[in-house]
Amino acid sequence: MSRETARKGSALVLVLITSVVFTILIGALFMLFKMNTESQMWARDRIQARYTAEAGASLAVHMIMGGEDVPQGDSARIFLPEVEGSWFDLPGDDLGDVIVYVDPNDQNFQVLDANAYEIRALGRVTTANGYRTHCSAVAMSPENFARFAAFQHAPDLGGYYGDGYRFDGPFYANGPVCIWSASAGRSNDPLFYSITLTSDYYYNSQGTASNPTSVPHVGDLWVEPYERHSLGAPYFEMGAEPIPFGPDELNWQVVENAAASGGLFLDASDVPNNCRVILRQDSLIVKKSAGEAPISYCLSDLSNPVVWMDNNNTDRVYIRGYAISEAQRAAEGMTQAVTIGANGTIEIMGPNLYQNPDPEDPDNRVLLGLMSVYGDLIIADQPAAPDAWGVGWQIVTENYSGAALEFDGVLLALDGDIWAQTPTQPTPGVDFVIMGGYILLAEGWTSTPTSGYTLQIWYDPRLMTMHPPFFPQTGDWTTIYWEDNADYDEHNIWMNWY
Repeated sequence: MSRETARKGSALVLVLITSVVFTILIGALFMLFKMNTESQMWARDRIQARYTAEAGASLAVHMIMGGEDVPQGDSARIFLPEVEGSWFDLPGDDLGDVIVYVDPNDQNFQVLDANAYEIRALGRVTTANGYRTHCSAVAMSPENFARFAAFQHAPDLGGYYGDGYRFDGPFYANGPVCIWSASAGRSNDPLFYSITLTSDYYYNSQGTASNPTSVPHVGDLWVEPYERHSLGAPYFEMGAEPIPFGPDELNWQVVENAAASGGLFLDASDVPNNCRVILRQDSLIVKKSAGEAPISYCLSDLSNPVVWMDNNNTDRVYIRGYAISEAQRAAEGMTQAVTIGANGTIEIMGPNLYQNPDPEDPDNRVLLGLMSVYGDLIIADQPAAPDAWGVGWQIVTENYSGAALEFDGVLLALDGDIWAQTPTQPTPGVDFVIMGGYILLAEGWTSTPTSGYTLQIWYDPRLMTMHPPFFPQTGDWTTIYWEDNADYDEHNIWMNWY
């Protein structure tokens, strides 16, 4: 073989090898391109299915916040479409289909936890190989008025929150309030866990509509804890959305209906004007007049732990606990969660104490809700001499020299204020401690600098996640979480949330 022939043969082999290599490379590039294309299509389909599921969940949330009914009991219910066995075509072009279920938390029946619902949406989009699905879930809970340490719908500008005032829970007002400090330092300035006003300012004044201010520090005033409030919302928020309030705005009938359908419903003859009511352990005891024998009702036997006093709007009911001292708390304090509603004014004629005073005890679920629809909440005047109602039924609001008059519960007056019948007594004054919170139009006159009852709120931290049975809601909803849930498909999306 000549040298020239050898060179030609080597070139041919090199060409063949190069062709094979290029063929392999082209094949590899094609496979890589195909895999990338399929991966992109897979990712696109997955993202689209996720967006479809989230859109379905958002639509359901929007409908619920707009007033659509949520299921009762503890079973999940089809929400979109209305009939099981089909899919709901989302409005718009090529947004896909969804199946949406609303599932109540199994503990909602206890109506103590903040009622919660999980909205599960299964999104479906068309792909080259059929369909792809994705499940998104959002948990929601209606906001309850009981979560506020203090809520005022029409705050009175005749007074102010000054040195020594303390609100350990959320403070909310549909308007401005007056806040003032007379001390140069920060040691005793008013403290708010959080403060939310619908006005763009508060008044840095001693009870006048002057010096509007929108920051937590001005002059001698440091709204404490200043470092937290300086972060702004949600701790220090001006210009918030108002919360509707009043007998014509709030669904207080949920309490009346619960009492009528499984609670204790008392008409005007059962609770006449000026009758007296005692809360003792798991019982509510009514005495219609000084000369009549008391009637006892067991609250723990009720399927709905709710009492409705269907009295006249101008009637008064006097109420307190049986335990009127710390020594009696362990034996006679309240042991039953209950909400008590009345049409007229409620006069507080002494302390009310939970038997278990520890709000951090996970087994402590005793909460009292006390509601007046058309009346006020009044700290009753104790007569100079014992009245004719007898031992255990007398008004005892001035027996606490050197100690606080404590009332455990959440107090609600839809059309009234809280005030003292005689703010010039007792002398010297005492603290009137609400271990819970109040929701009302405004704080009225309860004390003078040397007498009466200085209102103090000791916030019950359980109210962040719990509320008294069937206690009214604000009408707003809060979102607890959003999450993707790969465990659900069209065969098991109906399963209950535990």
